[in-house]
Amino acid sequence: MKQNFEQEKSELLNRLGSLSDQERQTAEETLQQMGEEGVEQLLEVVRKEAENRRKQKRMQRIIQGTILSVIALLFVLYTLRALFSIKEWDFGDLSFLFVFISLFGGAAAASQLQKNATSLLAKYDDLRAVGPLADALDIEDGDIRAVCREALTRLLPRLQASDAALLSPEQRENLNLTLKKADLKQDAELILAILQAWQQVGDEKAVPYVERLTQLKNDSEAGTRIREAAQACLPYLQERLEKARLAGMLLRPAAAPDHPAEMLLRPAPGAAPADPAHLLRPATQGNPEPPVG
Repeated sequence: MKQNFEQEKSELLNRLGSLSDQERQTAEETLQQMGEEGVEQLLEVVRKEAENRRKQKRMQRIIQGTILSVIALLFVLYTLRALFSIKEWDFGDLSFLFVFISLFGGAAAASQLQKNATSLLAKYDDLRAVGPLADALDIEDGDIRAVCREALTRLLPRLQASDAALLSPEQRENLNLTLKKADLKQDAELILAILQAWQQVGDEKAVPYVERLTQLKNDSEAGTRIREAAQACLPYLQERLEKARLAGMLLRPAAAPDHPAEMLLRPAPGAAPADPAHLLRPATQGNPEPPVG
């Protein structure tokens, strides 16, 4: 039973990631008919594909860093050979390094499955789609970005403080970069939607991006709206940061004294020694002990 379900699921995803419009439409219709279960399937697919793409990006950065380090080392060696006329040092043709740079210099490509699943997910009025749609904002595909912008503009203003967990740090970074790089005319509504969402779920990393927009030197209608929205958003972020700072101070453990003896109770300085006759004693049954003196 379970094996059949997994096989059907795999076939469905294969159709959803197909380049054939007919196959893709069949898969989309099936998912829509599944209702809530279909949404869950889409969310799972898009999250996995986004994570795979993040891994590709990390590997890409490692390879780029390695290649640049090798080039820097070879540059130093060539310089030394020229300075000291060391003809024995022959490094051959290094053009292959530039081929590697060109291969790994671009952005990690999104799979067809991620593109198709993201486009379908954008049609749902489900707040859980906000994170995956934010993931897709940097996909090098104009149609996908347009779909994501429209959906995020619709969904982001509906976020409440309790929805903060719907956005991962990577997804938040994509939204912050949108505040920095987006075209003010084309993406004004998306920027306004992000600023409205940050009033509820923004964190400390959003502050510099919002502060920048409060000083926006653009007196167009879009620029004025964005600047005023950023000025309205910033106090919410600052208040949230101040509360977090105060909470951190209250939860901070007290420092232990340098000398453990300081923790013991001692008599106040200058106090007279206590008279043993005046100390309290437990009451006794029968004949009580007569008082001294």
